[in-house]
Amino acid sequence: MRSISAAADGDLLWKQPHALRQDYELRSGDEILATLRGQSHWAWQDSSGAPLVTFSSQRGLLRRGARVELAPGADTAPALPLPVTLGWYLLVLHNQEVTVTTG
Repeated sequence: MRSISAAADGDLLWKQPHALRQDYELRSGDEILATLRGQSHWAWQDSSGAPLVTFSSQRGLLRRGARVELAPGADTAPALPLPVTLGWYLLVLHNQEVTVTTG
């Protein structure tokens, strides 16, 4: 699996392979660069399936929030800001979708 930074000069596409699951894949052509899985708990995984960055949705009475956790050693990855930003954005979209659905 190529790194996101190695593929960043080409076209990247978010794909939701199954309409009824909230799983997403970041693709460069037919190659999967990263996966984001879950509902209230999301994780970026490396090629072996080990989580690199996890996102947990936190709901309060009046507002929603999220917790972002880095796996040990993940903070040395030079391309780390990109998956953290994209993951955070997907979590925001997910929270908006939940609000519209349940609101």
